[in-house]
Amino acid sequence: MTHGEMSIRATIVATFINELFIDGADSTAISTLRDGFKNDASASLARNMVNNIIHYFECSDNPIEEFLYFIGIESAKTGVDDQSINTLLYMDEKQTPFLTDIPLSGDGITALNAALALHFLGMKNNGDNLARIGIKLLMEGVFSDEISIREFNEIAQKAISDAQREKAKRPRSPYYSEVIEVIKLTWEKYPCGAKTALLDALAAHYHGKVSRNALDNWISLSGLRPPKPEKYTRLELVFPQ
Repeated sequence: MTHGEMSIRATIVATFINELFIDGADSTAISTLRDGFKNDASASLARNMVNNIIHYFECSDNPIEEFLYFIGIESAKTGVDDQSINTLLYMDEKQTPFLTDIPLSGDGITALNAALALHFLGMKNNGDNLARIGIKLLMEGVFSDEISIREFNEIAQKAISDAQREKAKRPRSPYYSEVIEVIKLTWEKYPCGAKTALLDALAAHYHGKVSRNALDNWISLSGLRPPKPEKYTRLELVFPQ
């Protein structure tokens, strides 16, 4: 995820999550949603908002990193060494959570703490999968008075199903997300760079990993191409830090 510029959807989710972890269940965002559930005219909009939050993290390739950024924590590089393992084992022994001094508790927070432990051990996939479950449980707990367990499960299942359909439409190459991020960053820095120049650079860098035709399609389908400039300039690939 590029933190310099978030989509409108990401900004809405980030605002909700940030307020929730700072002010708890009495935050302005939560109170507004709860008021929405009390009104028949706005109840469906409130349900859609809960669905959208779950769906956002279900679709994210990096849900833990996004979650940490939303609550104001820059994700440190993960890796397994003796020091980090000893630190994590000590935290586990003392039952010290990663998420401290927050006005929230319950199964969702427990799951998110466990997900963070896996994340910092370098177990990205397991950590991300557990984080998605943690977000679902967190939303269930926060809105337990407004949504029945049965209804919430229907909302969550819809969000998960929608996310799975959306993921199924993506190219299956393991390099897809990385390439899209490189395209985005490169054209942000070189908005006057030509598509052909970008394709040539990508094809050279990913030679033997991604075909030129696939890269060409990804560029075209990304929707990231800037408006045509008066004059094209050279470019160099920009990679995530």
